[in-house]
Amino acid sequence: SLTQSNDAHNGSSSAKLEIVSFSDLPFPSWLQTFNEDQTLIGHPISGNLGSFSFYMKSELKSTAIFLVNSVVWDEDLNAIGSGIVTINTSSPNWAKVTIPIMYDLTGSASHLFIQFALLDSSENENNLETVGSYALIDNIIIGAVTDVSENANSPTEFSLDQNYPNPFNTITTIRYAVPSSSYITVKIYNSIGENIAELVNLTQSAGS
Repeated sequence: SLTQSNDAHNGSSSAKLEIVSFSDLPFPSWLQTFNEDQTLIGHPISGNLGSFSFYMKSELKSTAIFLVNSVVWDEDLNAIGSGIVTINTSSPNWAKVTIPIMYDLTGSASHLFIQFALLDSSENENNLETVGSYALIDNIIIGAVTDVSENANSPTEFSLDQNYPNPFNTITTIRYAVPSSSYITVKIYNSIGENIAELVNLTQSAGS
């Protein structure tokens, strides 16, 4: 259920995850990072990353979902940060997906573990209508290093990040940061400038 595809965002190939039929069950596909001794610690990194990104193209049938799970380990193999995103809509064209990494503990990052999964999300996990769903992964990009204390607890400036997933069908996540207690409004406008939704309208303390 994991193969090489010649449909690539850049270069000549990409990784293809596909749900296949196995013993009349929708068999999931997994792609994850190993380090040199074949353990699941992942890529060596030299600082606390704020994010990583990749390009993907997909067709998700019925209850199929695409899950990205990442963990940042310190030198003692404590999980100090993570980033998780679930995508349930198809992306017929190559699109960049950015995964923010949030830090729950202080520490110096040592490794980044990344796992991609394509699977059936139905309650009984045997929906054969998901067979044939696929996701192409290309160009994984490790983001810039950020200070863990600032990223976790005290942003230094106002920021509004790109929503993810993008494009999306019914659900997306919008992340923003507030450096000090402030009155915040977050509004959605359509392409002709009309205000169609107000998501936030209140005073918020510092944080993300």
